[in-house]
Amino acid sequence: CKREIELDIEADEVTKEFERIVTQFSSRAKIPGFRPGKAPRDIIKQRFYPEIKESLFNSLVPKALSGELKTQNLNPVGMPVVNDLHFKEGQPLHLKAQFEVWPEFNLPGYKKIKVKNKKISVTDQEINQSLEELRLRSAQYIPVEGRGVLEEDYVVAELKGKDLKTKKFLPQEKVVILAGHAENEEVLNKKLIGSMPGEEKIFTLEYDKNHQNKKLAGKKIEHNLKVISIKEKKLPALDDEFAKELGEFESLKDLKEKIKKEIISSKEKATKQDMAEEIIKKISDKLSIGL
Repeated sequence: CKREIELDIEADEVTKEFERIVTQFSSRAKIPGFRPGKAPRDIIKQRFYPEIKESLFNSLVPKALSGELKTQNLNPVGMPVVNDLHFKEGQPLHLKAQFEVWPEFNLPGYKKIKVKNKKISVTDQEINQSLEELRLRSAQYIPVEGRGVLEEDYVVAELKGKDLKTKKFLPQEKVVILAGHAENEEVLNKKLIGSMPGEEKIFTLEYDKNHQNKKLAGKKIEHNLKVISIKEKKLPALDDEFAKELGEFESLKDLKEKIKKEIISSKEKATKQDMAEEIIKKISDKLSIGL
């Protein structure tokens, strides 16, 4: 009979493993416009996010699931199916898993059970979405001159800070900032947009006492920001040349066909799983088992 367990992997454990995997990808990734191992983590996460998540799940889920099964003294028949994963950075990893266990029962007649085979189709929107994800992962970051910072530019800058209460200076840092990013301080984005290389901007921030950076928590800091260089994101054109650069396609049409086949394959697997579950349900509806 079917069992389901639901569990959360603690946020600290998830964050630690996620950062380890991002660092691992960063050390190996070759990103145009950046030296090996020097690309900003935001770029690494954007370009390799599906692979990073998959590595995270593969690392954490089997161990957590095995421990929970052992705790509940459950021995599944076959591999549990994880069908509900919820992941968001900084939060616990939530999952549900379904599996079968062997009860004692007399199997009723099942050869005449019928289930409806679902029709599988792929829309242009699904294919275009996959193409756009490939373009984002193939983005280049090109140095620009002769203009100020625009949203979504990557800005290399020097950042100096002074504690306005103690008058002590903070260590100077060289940072890479994604202009306009929602997680940036609002005043930082405002000062950054339009700034030219060599230009300096001064702004003040009062940090909450619970700020994640303990060196800044509860302090009022005057920041001096100097723009060193600007890099803009350039997406490749969606054409035959783009398809060829991916290594195994002669044209954009070939790439679309490959994407379509992969989507169909994924949907077929999901459909077979649904049909199997429907058959099991119809059999179980005929059973009388003491659970």
